[in-house]
Amino acid sequence: MIGRLPGMLVLVPGVLGFLSIHDIFEGDVVTGIQSFFQVGLTAAALVTGFLAANLLVPPRRIL
Repeated sequence: MIGRLPGMLVLVPGVLGFLSIHDIFEGDVVTGIQSFFQVGLTAAALVTGFLAANLLVPPRRIL
């Protein structure tokens, strides 16, 4: 799970992260910060989902 988590956090909210940085550099700081907050919420939701899934269904042992 540890190997998959960083990749998921970058790929899934990646477009929102790029757009938030773009908005900040273009001068629309309020929209950029709102988008960045959405990125943070999406990342937190992904981590929470992974943790809840591991609590409900423990991972199989790899031989």
